[in-house]
Amino acid sequence: MLIDGCFILELLRSGSTENSNWFDPREPIFCRMRKLTITLGFRDMLLLENQIPLLVLKKLLEAEFGMEIDDRYLNRLICTFYGFGSLQIDGPSLRILDIRRKCLIMAMPTKEQTTPSVANKSPNRETWDHEAGIEFKRAKPGSGLKITFDRENGVLTLPFIYMEDNTAAMYMNLMAFERMHPKLTENNAVTSYVSFMDSLIHTAEDVSLLCSQGMMMNFLSSDEDAANVFNKLGDGIIDCRDDELYKQLQSYVASNWNAARAYLKRNYFQNPWSILSLLAAIALLVKRVITDSLEESRGS
Repeated sequence: MLIDGCFILELLRSGSTENSNWFDPREPIFCRMRKLTITLGFRDMLLLENQIPLLVLKKLLEAEFGMEIDDRYLNRLICTFYGFGSLQIDGPSLRILDIRRKCLIMAMPTKEQTTPSVANKSPNRETWDHEAGIEFKRAKPGSGLKITFDRENGVLTLPFIYMEDNTAAMYMNLMAFERMHPKLTENNAVTSYVSFMDSLIHTAEDVSLLCSQGMMMNFLSSDEDAANVFNKLGDGIIDCRDDELYKQLQSYVASNWNAARAYLKRNYFQNPWSILSLLAAIALLVKRVITDSLEESRGS
C-alpha cells in the first residue's frame, strides 16, 4: 500500500502544472499524454478493487512536506487530474472513486433524486419523441448529472456525455461504490442517472439522435455499441427511487393534447410544403363554409 500510494501521488501530479514532464516524450509514465498514464488514471485507478484510502495518500504527503496537509489540496490534485480543476471539494473524501463521483454530480441536489426509478416502467425515447413530441436539449456546462423537464414547452434537458472505451467501466464502478457505501444509500445519483439513460436509450437510432442534437459524443466503434453500454449497465438496477421528473414525463406523455400537437407537427409541419398544404386545405374549408352559409341565407 505504501508503494502504491507513492506511485498514485506521482501519477496525480502528472496532471498538475507543476509537473515538468507534462509533455516530455522521453517520459514513459508520468507524461500526461502517454497511453500508459491515461490507462492507469482513467481505468485502473477507478476500479473498485484498486481503491486506496485517501487518508493513506494524505499521510504520505504530510510525511513529504513535514506539515499537516489540508484535504482540499489532495482533492484539488485529483480533480485536476480528471479534468475538473475548476471544482472545489471541501472536507475529507473516502477514495479517488469518491472524488470522481463528486465531480460528476457536483451540481446535483444532495437530498432529492432527479431521475426516475426503473422499478416503474417509464416511457422510452421512441414514445417520448414520436407520440408526445418531447424535444431534447443539452444542459449547460457545470450541471453535473442533473436532468430537468420543462413541462410547458415539452423540453427534456440532459447533461452532455462522452462515450468512450472507459465509460462503461467507470459507471459500473461508481454504481458499485454507491451500493456498497452505507452513507450513499440515500443519494445514489450515478445509479439513478444510468437507469434513466437505460430507459431513454434502446437502439442505435436513439444514440444517433442524441449525437445529432449535441448531447452525446460517441467515440466507440458504432452507435449500437454505445446503446449496449447503457442497456447492460441498467440490468439489475431495482433500488432507485421514483421522483417528480418521472411523474411529469408520464403526465406529459399521457396528455391527449400533447399527442395531437405532436401528430400535427410530425405530419404537417416538417417542411414548408406540408405547412402550405395544410393552410390551403384550411382556406378551402373556410371558403366552403362561407359559401354554404351565404347560399342558405339567400335561400331563406
